Amino acid sequence: KIIAIAKEFKCNAIHPGIGFLSENFDFADKTRKENIIFIGPSTDSMKLMANKINARKYVESLGISVIPGSNEVINSINDALILCKKLGFPVILKSANGGGGRGIRLINNEEELITCYDTVKKESKTGFDSDEIFIEKYISNAKHIEVQIVGDQYGNIVHLYERDCSVQRKHQKLIEVSPSFTKKIRKNIFNDALSISKNINYDNLGTIEFMVDDINNKYYFIEMNTRLQVEHTITEQVTNIDLIKLQINLAFGNHLNISQNDVKVDGYSIECRICAEDI
Repeated sequence: KIIAIAKEFKCNAIHPGIGFLSENFDFADKTRKENIIFIGPSTDSMKLMANKINARKYVESLGISVIPGSNEVINSINDALILCKKLGFPVILKSANGGGGRGIRLINNEEELITCYDTVKKESKTGFDSDEIFIEKYISNAKHIEVQIVGDQYGNIVHLYERDCSVQRKHQKLIEVSPSFTKKIRKNIFNDALSISKNINYDNLGTIEFMVDDINNKYYFIEMNTRLQVEHTITEQVTNIDLIKLQINLAFGNHLNISQNDVKVDGYSIECRICAEDI
């Protein structure tokens, strides 16, 4: 329907917003086949990073650490129990195609695994049209750091620094701060985010998320969001770069007009989300 309306009014581009539609590679592909510009990354990049298991395997092949866990779909409760005993509780049970805090459960013991296994599969199927799930080791007291990256269609990629999204409820972000207070391994995180982006020939805006163990100076790749995110506004505040304008220019085939040296951070910015909740 969206594409039909765009054609009726002779729109030459579609911005998919900041929700799940913006990561829907089928929608992006159909838009482009109608000769309408999709304001976002290439379909190939979106498809590669859409499935968290595939993304884990690809990033690990680059020599970048991922959270210990399964690199294949968990197909039975027995397989899940075997892996959990190997990893040790607590673990996280996740939808391979999930997002937004949905299709995810913290599991502290075998009883919780047995109780939640089918629930997560059903939630994943309902929310993301796939019941594929996987398991990762739960890392307590870690920070959730995400790096904003931007690239053009000619191989130029820079990072726009990071956001700390550690304050969460039910695995959904509530407070985000840019830049973060993680300083020791910050440069390494930036380098890995750029390495991932360059290796998949990423263009337009994207966010690469990491779990950071500040105490032990370790960090792990979590996932890549191939879209503009809600919290992009605080990056705009500290870098003084209009990300929407940049996103549109890049989608129309323009060169990235900033280098890494051009990107400076001025002060701090905080975003607070208000979430309606029936408790």
